[in-house]
Amino acid sequence: MQQFKLIAELSKLIQDFLDEHIELFATYEKIIVYYDNGQKQLTGIVAALLNDDKVEFRHSVSPMKYRLFQIADLITTLELINVKRQANAVSRSELHFFGSMNAYNKNYFKKIIKKRL
Repeated sequence: MQQFKLIAELSKLIQDFLDEHIELFATYEKIIVYYDNGQKQLTGIVAALLNDDKVEFRHSVSPMKYRLFQIADLITTLELINVKRQANAVSRSELHFFGSMNAYNKNYFKKIIKKRL
């Protein structure tokens, strides 16, 4: 059940972001989405929300060639960990990697938040 709640929340956040920046996106002839199909749930969300003639999906992404893709992947991972942190669902490996969720929040998440659009 928790997984469905996360998918619904993520869908809403992506839709809200797209709605908020619709004027910016409308200025482009084409929007290219680099996506490696890494998460089944995210694939469904992205496909459903970005079903537009102006949107082109590129699935064969080589992270070594696309720094922006790497950054987006990092930010997505940090956002997911924050959602898990708020739901007290952080894994032992995540906790071990960051040391503590306070350290994660201070050293990673707060810095990423400052860069949001």
